[in-house]
Amino acid sequence: MTERELTAAILAALGSRPDCRVWRQNTGVAVYGHRAVRFGVHGQADISGIFADGRRIELEVKRPGERTTPEQDRWGAMIVKFGGVYAVVRSVEEAVAAVENAR
Repeated sequence: MTERELTAAILAALGSRPDCRVWRQNTGVAVYGHRAVRFGVHGQADISGIFADGRRIELEVKRPGERTTPEQDRWGAMIVKFGGVYAVVRSVEEAVAAVENAR
C-alpha cells in the first residue's frame, strides 16, 4: 500500500467518528506560468484535525520502515508542547488507536 492509499484509508476510518474531524494537509510547490508557489509548512503532518473538545490532532503517515525527518519531529514536538496530539502511524489500526488513546 502506498502512503497516499494509507492516508486515504485512515481518513475514511476516522471520518465517521463523532468525536473528531480530520483532513489531509498537503505541502509542496505548484507552478503557475513562470511562477512557483509553495504551500503548506515544511514538516507538518499529513493529516490534521480537531477533537470535539478543541484539541488539535496531527498524524504523520509513514509506510513501515520509513522514518520521520527532523522537521517532522520538530513539528510533532510543537503540537504536543501546545496541548495537541501527535502520532506517527503506519496503519489504519495505529491511527485509530492514537485517536482512542487521546480520548
